[in-house]
Amino acid sequence: MSNIPEGLSSTVGLQRNKYSRSKIILLWLGVLIISALAALGGYLFLEQLPDEMAAAIGAFAGGGIIAMICSTMMPEAFEEGGPVVGFIASMGLLVSLLLDL
Repeated sequence: MSNIPEGLSSTVGLQRNKYSRSKIILLWLGVLIISALAALGGYLFLEQLPDEMAAAIGAFAGGGIIAMICSTMMPEAFEEGGPVVGFIASMGLLVSLLLDL
């Protein structure tokens, strides 16, 4: 649900760049179908994973989310430092987790 505002703003950006309404709808339907297939595949094929592998996949996904949040929620830092800001923030989180062990 939290991605709905981002999706709406992306749609407005596509409209401003002269994408047709049907092309935008097809794009979002494609995203919906791919997301549903990925969720189904994860449910069917990753259920038997060892706990360590599931934890590694979750940690990787969490790092990606943190990088995305840093890139979008810290606009001044992103503007000054570029895409490396998200990477540095993720590495800072990794170091803090390793120091906590």
